[in-house]
Amino acid sequence: KVCDPSKDLSRGWGIGMVTLLKTKEALSQSFRRPEVVYRVQKPDIHVDADKLLEQAGDLKLSFDENSRWYRKFMNLVQVAMNLIFLKVIYDAFDYRQKYLTNIEYENVYISRYFMKIDARRHACRKHTLLPFKNREKRAFIFPTRYALQSTEIETAGYGLMCLLPLFFFITAIVLIDRAFTEALDIVSRNARIEFVSTGYQDMKLIVKGTGMIAKIVRSVVNGFNFKRKLNETHNNEGCLPKPKYLKNSTLCGMYGVLLMCAVFLVMEGFGSRLKWGICEFFYPKRAKKRTLFLYNDTLKKRKVFFKYMNTKVKRLIRENKLDVSMLHTLGN
Repeated sequence: KVCDPSKDLSRGWGIGMVTLLKTKEALSQSFRRPEVVYRVQKPDIHVDADKLLEQAGDLKLSFDENSRWYRKFMNLVQVAMNLIFLKVIYDAFDYRQKYLTNIEYENVYISRYFMKIDARRHACRKHTLLPFKNREKRAFIFPTRYALQSTEIETAGYGLMCLLPLFFFITAIVLIDRAFTEALDIVSRNARIEFVSTGYQDMKLIVKGTGMIAKIVRSVVNGFNFKRKLNETHNNEGCLPKPKYLKNSTLCGMYGVLLMCAVFLVMEGFGSRLKWGICEFFYPKRAKKRTLFLYNDTLKKRKVFFKYMNTKVKRLIRENKLDVSMLHTLGN
């Protein structure tokens, strides 16, 4: 009887103990993999924003397309500048080669040696070339004179005419950019939409059951219950474009580059004189040979011209058709 605990333990105590252990195990498993079933009630907010989003998407797509073309254009400009730099080096080398190999290449400059030859012939009372006739002045350049001469003016004028299309193109781009920026500015100032969102947020977790476990869980999740009133204001300001007008410094830079190009075209004649002067300084023997060829060739052309005109005048006199303007041509 001493070892029989049936008198001290109530009936069903073992079954309760096993049930408690099973409940403990189930509770541990539940906390390891919790499953919470909830439902959130969202108020229906009717905002006609589909059209606004569509317009914002189209506007962004158009802006990206224009930005891509602008980047391509700037890359082409950078490549063109690099090619221009290489062309300057190539032109300098090419001028040197032609100066040394082709005696007639740009052999139109009247140097001091040319004048010295003419003065020597004048002292010997021989036929001279200076001063040139009016019809001959267009073919020669005096490098010591400050003003541009006829041949150089024609070259500069042709270069400026080629520069005009670029000027009109840049002006058109600036005007298009101005119009596009103003349109975006109008959209930014007039397409702002503001709406108010009102309502309630009510979150309530309900744990059903009357047992000890239900009470424990209920005491834990009660802290997650809340009730809040909503009254918020929203707008589409973040989606609107923020255009920036082209700065005056940028405009001055663009047209300043064009102005510099125009100045360089006008000064191209002086640049050609500089190239000729450099070659004459480093290759004096070649320069004298070119000057002698120029003097002799010009003298020969003048003699041939006067011989031709003399024959023509004699023929006109015999035919009694001589015009006074013909004598004026011979004098000039």
